[in-house]
Amino acid sequence: ILFICTLLMFTVISCKTTAEPIVYDKNLPEIRKELRGINLMMRQGEFTDAAKRLEQALILYPENKDFKTVQCFLLIEQGKKQEAKDLINSLISQMPANALLYTAKGILEVKNAEYDNALESFEKSISLANSGLAFPFFQKGLLHYQQKDYENASVAFFKAKQIEFRNPDYLFMYFLCQLYLTKSL
Repeated sequence: ILFICTLLMFTVISCKTTAEPIVYDKNLPEIRKELRGINLMMRQGEFTDAAKRLEQALILYPENKDFKTVQCFLLIEQGKKQEAKDLINSLISQMPANALLYTAKGILEVKNAEYDNALESFEKSISLANSGLAFPFFQKGLLHYQQKDYENASVAFFKAKQIEFRNPDYLFMYFLCQLYLTKSL
């Protein structure tokens, strides 16, 4: 009986240690699909749901830098400024060529009324992206628009809409600036 119990215990222990871990699909299309879902929730203002889904994604894909970058934007939207600042600075030190991190930094600086620093961050983002991302141009345009600098805002929105011509926000803000500019003539 002792032999059978020992054998049974060994079998149970060895099953626990040799069981295959759950492997999640880590291919790029699945990760992009998850990122799009989280971004959509954030754009719709569903920050609590986005945070839950992002938390799950970070558990499943802890090494993925894109989810960590999205986390920066989510923290900003949730008003967790210090936590966002700490994460952004940490990630910039790990990924100094990530243009979106500088955009997040600029957005946070706008929220903290650090407008000159924000403009520098947007410029850095644009230079890193080699003008391939519309979002930093849009954020730069929003900063100029907020400061009633419609000329520079119009230029930034125009560049954003050139890159993503189907984005209605970019087009709307560009034409809004054009109205202000023609009104002042």
